[in-house]
Amino acid sequence: MREALFRRRQRMVRLIAMGNGLSAVVQALSSEFKCSAKAIYKDYEQMDTWAHAIEQDKQLTTILRARLDFLNREAMGLLTEDGDKKPLSVKDKFVKIGALNTSLKITVEQIKLAQELGLVERKPEVIQSAVSLAMPFETSPVIKAAYEKLAETQRAEKDAAGKAKPDTGA
Repeated sequence: MREALFRRRQRMVRLIAMGNGLSAVVQALSSEFKCSAKAIYKDYEQMDTWAHAIEQDKQLTTILRARLDFLNREAMGLLTEDGDKKPLSVKDKFVKIGALNTSLKITVEQIKLAQELGLVERKPEVIQSAVSLAMPFETSPVIKAAYEKLAETQRAEKDAAGKAKPDTGA
């Protein structure tokens, strides 16, 4: 079955299941998929021959969504695991940040899946990929201050080295 035809039939089943009248469904689908009303009515008449394909897709989708949900729960469980409430090591903080990033990737995949299935009508705002989570060494004020002081010292040394070089006139 062609992708556009499959999506049109899938949308038809969804619209009818929501209680829309056949004429409203035909109008919506013909304008959305740029096809004739006659083709939509013919699909409706022959629904018993192709509805099983939609059901198989629904079962596959259910399995995929269950897998994504499981992965998301596992990542979130790792992220929120506190243990005995002692301070976390740097390695543990990196592991938690990795779990959060994994959870974010899983959520993005869930959104893509929902969009492909037509469960989400509009696309969410694009998340800027340049934005990153703070690393553990950036969150500690003492470490951050030391890091900034080191960067300032390195800049000063670089400027001093640049001024100390004689101009060769080449």
